[in-house]
Amino acid sequence: MNGSIVRTIAVWAGVSCVASLTVLMPKRLTATDPVQVSAIAQPERARPVLAGEGFELSVRVAGQATDQPFAALKPGEPIRLELIAVSKASETIDVKPLVRLMSTSPVSRMSRTPSTPTEVYRTEPTITLAPGETRTLVVETNTVIPQDVQVTVALSQGSQEIWALGLATALR
Repeated sequence: MNGSIVRTIAVWAGVSCVASLTVLMPKRLTATDPVQVSAIAQPERARPVLAGEGFELSVRVAGQATDQPFAALKPGEPIRLELIAVSKASETIDVKPLVRLMSTSPVSRMSRTPSTPTEVYRTEPTITLAPGETRTLVVETNTVIPQDVQVTVALSQGSQEIWALGLATALR
């Protein structure tokens, strides 16, 4: 009697698993078209923008052509950023944003808690913008990031703050 109960439970578990997978699995699991592959590898996301009273601020890696909010870095090279300020005001304004780089090390496999971000760079440039002007300021951080480290660029103005850019070096 025990053997038939175990067999019945095993059969029902197998049938239930197959039925669930059949219903929940997508129809195609592979992308064969190059357009599909590039869409999977690099999804389109908008770069975060800090909108203040009469201005917009955003940041990207210097020389990067895309507006992706994530970028890969080469370990051991200093981080160069471009701070982009756009005036939406009808008069000349001064914007004084705070740009911070926060570094996070990988978590140890034996740890149950995430690593605490550490501020590795901070600058507070003053940008004067004429009405309708767009200005790009290159920020030379001279901050070298070792391998396996993630960096978040925080951009703030007054009481507003956004996590504007995520950077990472190659993982081993």
